Amino acid sequence: KVPKGCGTWAAGWMLGKNMNWPFCGEIDVFETTKQPEKTKIPMSVHTGKFNGMPTSKGNKYGNAIVPTATTAFHTYTVIRNEKTLDFYVDGKYIWTYDPSMYTTQGDGTDDYMIWPFNQDMYLILNCAIGGTLGGDVAPTYWTKIATSGNIETYQDKMYVDYVRYYK
Repeated sequence: KVPKGCGTWAAGWMLGKNMNWPFCGEIDVFETTKQPEKTKIPMSVHTGKFNGMPTSKGNKYGNAIVPTATTAFHTYTVIRNEKTLDFYVDGKYIWTYDPSMYTTQGDGTDDYMIWPFNQDMYLILNCAIGGTLGGDVAPTYWTKIATSGNIETYQDKMYVDYVRYYK
């Protein structure tokens, strides 16, 4: 269950082992954004060629619409094949990243600028606060847990039931 608090930026993502971003590759299995309802779940790929920076050739992503993302558990899946990445939510197909669409020769998997995924990757689960995708932090949708004088303390949580990785 992703957090519902205004300003939260939850993510389950993978980062190439050499960590020279964006050339190492990043696979966002799921993310939330500053969208207040937290129902649009971006699932994206970042590479040397496609990374959202000014020199990039655009982003490669699919958005899943998950109306109960904050209130129910869901499975967010990426299947890393030898030549594609396939993204799913609750077993429902969302989109495919296919490097052959971005090359004039071959299948694109030998071009690290569009396919840096032939390496070990770290799996990261995190919930950031604020930032570009998190947006402005405000107490909206957070749970107040304490008040001391004029200081109020709020919390929100990301719940993870399980993580499964297999070859």
